[in-house]
Amino acid sequence: MDSLRSALFVFFNTLLAILFSSLSVLSAPFLAQHYRQRLASGWVLATQWLLRTVCAVRIEIDGVHHLRHASPMVIAANHQSQWETFFLFHLVHPQTTVLKRELLRIPFFGWALRVQKPIAIDRGKASQAIRQLMRAGSEALKQGRHVVIYPEGHRQLAGQLGDFNAGAASLAVRNNTALLPIVHNSGDCWPAGAWRKRRGVIRFVVGAPISSEGKSVRELNGELVDWMRAHYPRIQSPMANHTSRFDT
Repeated sequence: MDSLRSALFVFFNTLLAILFSSLSVLSAPFLAQHYRQRLASGWVLATQWLLRTVCAVRIEIDGVHHLRHASPMVIAANHQSQWETFFLFHLVHPQTTVLKRELLRIPFFGWALRVQKPIAIDRGKASQAIRQLMRAGSEALKQGRHVVIYPEGHRQLAGQLGDFNAGAASLAVRNNTALLPIVHNSGDCWPAGAWRKRRGVIRFVVGAPISSEGKSVRELNGELVDWMRAHYPRIQSPMANHTSRFDT
């Protein structure tokens, strides 16, 4: 049954991708960046509806109020699937996302990404990538946009956290801005590199902003990693106590 549900999801989500990507590209010259992201959010909501209705995947969120911080922040999340890139794009406005350059070459999906003006880095050139992140990320923060980063660098298997590079912490320290941690278990339902979705619950926990004031990059990154490793186990347990719930 999960295979049939997943096949239906892939079919209809592909149609959505073609529709919304085309709309995004065609309307980009006439829409300000804010409205481009709002249009893309419609795609996200449609995808989440499909995921819930067709694949029986629910979403629970803790700490969503932390996203309402007045000042722009560096937002760091673990990375397990494509799901969190969609979902964060809907939740965080306005934002600039750091992603690998190769994604921009994907037909339709990559075209839609390009009009959102992300920070597209070449992971094969580490020193160049960090300079680009510092320059473009600092500019985005100055313009009032949050910067979303996945410090593990690539998707991890369900149930695992990878090594966190210091890019998010470096950007936060450089701009004296807060670092917002997010952890989730999306790989349990939307495994990396797999088309088949699994019914269940994706739990998404947003932590309180971590101040960067007076801290070194190493100290701030250490606090981020400690928070991730302390909170990740709780979202693996069905008995976890969630103080708020948001189903989409």
